[in-house]
Amino acid sequence: INNCNSILKPEVLAVVENEKKRAQFEGEALFIRAYHYFNLVRLYGPLFLVTERITAEEAKNYERSTVDAVYRLIIDDLDYASRKLPVKYDSSNIGRVDQWGAKTLLGKVYLTLSKNGMDKEMLTQAKLLLEDVEKNSGYGLVTSSYADVFSISNEMNKEMIFVSRYLSGGNGLGSPFANYF
Repeated sequence: INNCNSILKPEVLAVVENEKKRAQFEGEALFIRAYHYFNLVRLYGPLFLVTERITAEEAKNYERSTVDAVYRLIIDDLDYASRKLPVKYDSSNIGRVDQWGAKTLLGKVYLTLSKNGMDKEMLTQAKLLLEDVEKNSGYGLVTSSYADVFSISNEMNKEMIFVSRYLSGGNGLGSPFANYF
């Protein structure tokens, strides 16, 4: 979240001269910040809502925000990101978050806020967004067989909306512990 807030500073974004790239980077940072806040608020409830880079001293003076305030930030970030991000990427950037990934996560947020369908307004919002993703994005469910979803030959199938991809083996990236085990 801190890194996202650093990227979202106007003077940092202004360094990117290409307007489309600047919008993409802003959308990606907003998506990632919303993604992390969404996971945190579901786990811990009221959070320290930080939307700018702060020092450790400043952090000591922060009070927890309400769950509603956190969800408002998440919804605003994802809504804005869905308008800033590209519709699709080329094959070299597959798995990178696009506008459909932001809309899908926003739909999941609305489903969470619907309280198992008790809040009809949130349920309707989720339905509209997720139907748009289903009909217009090109993403969908793999219907051939359940095993095909996890098949190595079908690694980047049409169910992959937002994916963290990793290289296998000892490539000098990340932690070496997996190689030891």
